[in-house]
Amino acid sequence: MSNTGIFTISLAALAIMGCKASPNGDDTADAPNDHTNLSDELSTTNPMGGCVIESPTGTVPDDLYQNTGVVENDDYPPFTKTLTVNGITLLGNDDNADAFMEDVGTAIDEMFSQTASGIDPTLQALVMRAMYERRTVIPFFKSDGDSEPEFTNAEWMQFEQIEENNSLCDVIFEFGGNGQTMEVMEHILHHVNMVGLHYALIDSWGIVEGSDVHTYMGEAIANGYYNANYDDEIDDPAEAARVWLQEYTYWVITTGWDIQETYGGDGGGGEWTLQNLDDFQASQPEMAQLFDDTIPKVMVAPSDATLSGFGG
Repeated sequence: MSNTGIFTISLAALAIMGCKASPNGDDTADAPNDHTNLSDELSTTNPMGGCVIESPTGTVPDDLYQNTGVVENDDYPPFTKTLTVNGITLLGNDDNADAFMEDVGTAIDEMFSQTASGIDPTLQALVMRAMYERRTVIPFFKSDGDSEPEFTNAEWMQFEQIEENNSLCDVIFEFGGNGQTMEVMEHILHHVNMVGLHYALIDSWGIVEGSDVHTYMGEAIANGYYNANYDDEIDDPAEAARVWLQEYTYWVITTGWDIQETYGGDGGGGEWTLQNLDDFQASQPEMAQLFDDTIPKVMVAPSDATLSGFGG
């Protein structure tokens, strides 16, 4: 895990990763393209760890693929602007550059391409619908991750309200330069897996004991491919178990896309040793096959232009 990820875990002490209540919300709308009953195909089993709201109370728009662009509003105080794209709402403040938020939105747009080879439109829509239903949000902070956001006590209380009413499983730090690319990709993928993949593909990608990724994570740990110490860093065992899985799936997906070796640096200081696609396929062939059988049906890696545009 990167330094920014370590900082995110430290927010648990401030109740940023606390358990979620089931909020009141708007009735959902029908999804497009005869996907009206997609919600019936989603799992009702919630992921471990408490960062995802318990009930699917979010509004599903007619256009699942909407990209609102940056909108100044007070919908999520203390944040001052939002950008909603493909089921994820990005939350920014005045010191977050509009261009940075738009670039992150472009990355999410490209991930959920409708025209990429192998995409299953129904499965892709299922993943996105789950993220809308569970009110998936990613806050932005202008920081290098080594210091806490400069919020007042009142603003922290507002932040806790966002947690209570939305699925918030990590944050994105805007700092520019080395490490920014994977800072963005890591925390997008945490939410895609914690919410979208979990509810749409729970047997294979579910953040629960007994899912395929949970089994293959155990093999990776036993063989020294995945080396983490979240049990030592996080007091809540359920939250620690969630972080173990969400981090593992981030390593797997970015390595399966073969972008980890280019943009990922040192594998989180040795947390992940299979940064090379060939090594991953040779060392975890069943996990690599699961990736090949599922992820290309849902999403693809953003373009090199978009990834490199974050600054490395």
